[in-house]
Amino acid sequence: MATSRIDCALAGRIALSRGGRVVWFSYGFLVAGMLLSWIAAELAFDAGDLRMAYRWYYAGYGSFAAAALLAALGSFLYLRRSH
Repeated sequence: MATSRIDCALAGRIALSRGGRVVWFSYGFLVAGMLLSWIAAELAFDAGDLRMAYRWYYAGYGSFAAAALLAALGSFLYLRRSH
């Protein structure tokens, strides 16, 4: 039981730290970027513009890469501050 409370306290401290906020922002950026690019790709596909549909489709992968970089930055900020 005590271990669970310690784990929750540590997780809360990480989530509220500057690095933790960057990581949570990166997850939001990932979800928003993938969702918006998927909607735009579907709209372009419905309009018959396959070239633009594929561009939006691959833009979703770009948002995934950007979110991964932001998560790495957040982890770096947290680890640098904690040591």
